Amino acid sequence: MNRRLTVLLLLVIIALLLPLTVEASSIIDSGNCGSSASFTLDEEGMLIITGTGMVYANPVPWDPSLVKSVQILDGISSIGNSVFKDCSNLENVILPDSVTWIGMSVFNGCSSLKSIVLPKRLTSIGAGAFSNCSSLTDIVIPESVTELGSDFFGGCTSLSSFSFPSGVTSIPSGFFSRCSSLTEFVIPDNITSIGDRAFSECSNLVDIHIPESITSIGNSAFYYCTSLNSIHIPNSVTSIGSSAFAACSSLSEITIPDSVTRIGYSAFSGCTNLKSIVIPDSVVEYAFIPDNVSVPDQSLTRMFGGCSNLKSVTLPSGLKKIGNQEFDGCSKLTEINIPNSVTSIGEYAFSHCVNLRKMAHLQPGWVTGSAK
Repeated sequence: MNRRLTVLLLLVIIALLLPLTVEASSIIDSGNCGSSASFTLDEEGMLIITGTGMVYANPVPWDPSLVKSVQILDGISSIGNSVFKDCSNLENVILPDSVTWIGMSVFNGCSSLKSIVLPKRLTSIGAGAFSNCSSLTDIVIPESVTELGSDFFGGCTSLSSFSFPSGVTSIPSGFFSRCSSLTEFVIPDNITSIGDRAFSECSNLVDIHIPESITSIGNSAFYYCTSLNSIHIPNSVTSIGSSAFAACSSLSEITIPDSVTRIGYSAFSGCTNLKSIVIPDSVVEYAFIPDNVSVPDQSLTRMFGGCSNLKSVTLPSGLKKIGNQEFDGCSKLTEINIPNSVTSIGEYAFSHCVNLRKMAHLQPGWVTGSAK
């Protein structure tokens, strides 16, 4: 009996001393994802890519919903368009320093991705690369990057801060569109232009700093930034695009410098809290309509349409025409000084201006339609 107990005890001791072995997760999918690249996907959702050159596939050979982690090994130089698009459960990404180029929409719709470290030799990232990454809060673009695509962070509703690398000189169109957690932003001095829709629908953006390096503000650049209450435009800006500040319903003051020569169609329409504005004499193209402009909201049709709190406006001395519905809905506007240079006033230009009592310098023959 004692001998049997001794044997059992020895077996237990030996079992405890043996090294533990962990069974590797089973591979559930594998194949090629490029001319010289291949992948494995295990049951834990780990996608490992090896090889050289570009990773690409259309459609991708794996099930995007099964991918939880991505590790690309050294040797891969570029990641093709939409490779990880709609991997909604992807949380972790490891990229090697050999990657220098990331294509369009690569991580578009990766709604569980919170942070990512990008390779230090990366030079270009395509349009929509991180759009609709609704959980993304932390991303650092290396200084090596000189090109960023449009709609880069469109719909990244958790993103609250970002730093541009010094080699990037413009904010591309739609770059921060619908980034609802962005409350303030300082544009760095290396940026010279703000693209179309760059901050459109950033509904919680309260404060933005525009540096003296900026020369143009694009179409719908701040469209529907409903929390933006004031903005300083520096003397370096020469052009303000169509619908640039349309539907900024909290905007109460804005100063336009003498450097501005062009202001686009519907630039301030729907700014329901705007009380006064001076358009400087330097503006020679007023309410111009750029090529291929799409007005985001067809009810916001003219420069000051729907500015229901606007009481005072000064128009440029060289103005030749006041367009259709230009001041439609400016219900608190009591008087306006029309420059002598004006030769025509469009239809319904002052429609619903119920408190308008005085139009200085109004001349017979100016009105082409029902102005009021």
